[in-house]
Amino acid sequence: MMKILSKTQLLSALLLSGAVLISGNVLAAEKFDIDAKLEQCRAAYNDAHSGKMSVAEAGRAQQKHMKLMQEILKNLNKRNSKASLKTGEALTDAEIIQNLRVMGHLLEMIAGAHQQPKIEWNYAY
Repeated sequence: MMKILSKTQLLSALLLSGAVLISGNVLAAEKFDIDAKLEQCRAAYNDAHSGKMSVAEAGRAQQKHMKLMQEILKNLNKRNSKASLKTGEALTDAEIIQNLRVMGHLLEMIAGAHQQPKIEWNYAY
């Protein structure tokens, strides 16, 4: 009886420690602050398009902007992929509003970065 009890206790202790380790990793996981990343992305975009930097500095700011934009989009895709009609998991209203706001900001920056230069009207044909 003593051996069975100790095996049960050992199994319980292992299961409990495994649960603690798993929950500890989940709780210790770094939360992605999308608002801070979006602000950093907007600052890098503004720096790259300010005209106050050298070409090299503006290029680095543009690369930082693109890297942050990809990071934000990957995070949104990861969060949105968890929502499913089959499993019943859905985004909250706050998450949907945040997604729309973030997507709007990113589209605004993309559109601003890829605008054609102004075409000046020339009367001489």
